[in-house]
Amino acid sequence: TLGTILYRIALTGLAQASLVLVACVMAGGLSGQGGEPYLRSAVLAFTLFGSFTLGQAIRAELSSAHDLASHLYASALVNHFVAYASIMTHRLLETPGL
Repeated sequence: TLGTILYRIALTGLAQASLVLVACVMAGGLSGQGGEPYLRSAVLAFTLFGSFTLGQAIRAELSSAHDLASHLYASALVNHFVAYASIMTHRLLETPGL
């Protein structure tokens, strides 16, 4: 059902976002720069890849490859979810008043 598919997409997005955020925080801690530059890079990378995947999904749908299109739409949704989670984490880690 649609609810099950959306639930699986949400869980996949949450798992990937958690891994990306942990990796950014760890890399920031090891480099001494903090996680901010790594979070910005994650936002850029996942937004670009999500947009590219969305374009591929639209092309697949137009060529009547609906099964491929559904997988690509799900992938685009997950990538944009990870980008959004990275943006929200970046906002939470910003120093207030700057």
